[in-house]
Amino acid sequence: MGKILDKIKSTTYPQGKVIGPKENCLVISDNIIKETRFSPGMAKMGYHGHGNELHKFTFYNEIKWLKKLNNVDFIPNLISYDEQLLTIKMNYVGEPLSNVNIPKNWKEQCINIINKLVENNCSHNDIKPEDILVLNDKIHLVDYGWATEINESIPPNWPDTIGGDFKFDIKNFNDHYSLFMSINYILYNE
Repeated sequence: MGKILDKIKSTTYPQGKVIGPKENCLVISDNIIKETRFSPGMAKMGYHGHGNELHKFTFYNEIKWLKKLNNVDFIPNLISYDEQLLTIKMNYVGEPLSNVNIPKNWKEQCINIINKLVENNCSHNDIKPEDILVLNDKIHLVDYGWATEINESIPPNWPDTIGGDFKFDIKNFNDHYSLFMSINYILYNE
């Protein structure tokens, strides 16, 4: 994995996207594995202002929701994870949504995504443009580290930066709103 991380430190999609300090990367590689590496020393690196305990929480929460949603076809399949390295491996689910690769039936797919999340009592809470990927005309939603049960209160220690500019307001998440706002941003602001 070190060689992959070294290769992508200064690159962007399709090889990978740096989502924090260079040691913490979302990697999409040619071997159809999506690999998310979480560094145990993250608190010292100031990763988005999240403390080490919150970072571990998002690691285990991602695993929890990948397992819980394993019957849903728009999320990555969990292949494996390493609690020592805090590494998660999932199958490849595409490239970032863009004006070029957006499926013709994207609205129907998004409605299906929201309906399936509700059906599985999942509130993603952190949908942003970079979490929407496309593979073979199928939209996939990734990054469930901040997901909760629907109507579960957001803990006060969670960062206000979750969801970026694509949430209804601070600590008030609405996946439907965030998904469609993210796609609107992709279509009209690229």
